[in-house]
Amino acid sequence: MSFTSTKEEHGCQVCKTVPDIVGTVSKSWYQDYFDAQLLFFVEVDLVNPKNGAIFQVAQVTTVPQIVIIPPSSDKELHEDGSNQQLPLGYRMLREPRTVFQLPKDEIRKQSLALAQFVSEAVQKRITIREEDPQLAFLKNFFITLVIILVIKKKGSQYVLVTRKSAWCAVCIILVGLFVSGYSFTTMNGIAFLVQNDKGGLIYFSGGQLYQFGIEIFLVATNYILLGGALVLLIYMGQYKVTKDSRINSELTRFVLILGANVLILLNTITKME
Repeated sequence: MSFTSTKEEHGCQVCKTVPDIVGTVSKSWYQDYFDAQLLFFVEVDLVNPKNGAIFQVAQVTTVPQIVIIPPSSDKELHEDGSNQQLPLGYRMLREPRTVFQLPKDEIRKQSLALAQFVSEAVQKRITIREEDPQLAFLKNFFITLVIILVIKKKGSQYVLVTRKSAWCAVCIILVGLFVSGYSFTTMNGIAFLVQNDKGGLIYFSGGQLYQFGIEIFLVATNYILLGGALVLLIYMGQYKVTKDSRINSELTRFVLILGANVLILLNTITKME
């Protein structure tokens, strides 16, 4: 719930940005949790004189204020100094509430801070989207298409590296990074590495919906190794073994024996309870 006042005589300049901040977070929330009944966004603006009673019951004397109010309980709540029970619709205003401290920063960072505050309160991740997902997809699609067409038509004039193997390596690395969560990590500003309480480095977040920056390279390396193993298996499948076949290279024999032992070891470890 946001308490604000956009009345000109109150002269609250910060209050004018509150609807944009809360609106950004609420839009992102409903995009991800449309059917969830966990959270509702309410704005109380003194520009409507009737909202003065809400300010009085909630005992709000300064604006803006952004708070999280839990669902109303069944206990009796009374006005200060009287035994008159509050109306049912006003009970929640006397519940203990958590106040969000609006940072002095640009609106985007304020929205990110509010999203973090709300997500910690309801234990649900809120992803702030800079623009409409459909428009973003169309824009990125056409930009990528134009770049591909330009490169296809005139790219050969500006290519400095002509080795096919070098381009293949670059493409494999880029694909590995992008399918390993690079965009997710950069868009959400996630740390590359973090430390635990004892000062040790944490390489894996341990969750399915979150990851650290270092995990991009770890997962990408794993994908590249798996892809290399697949290519190696295809190559080995084309190798014809005869009664006179033998492996002359000591290094090749060593790699094959080592690989077989590692495979057996991993298979044994994963089956242990």
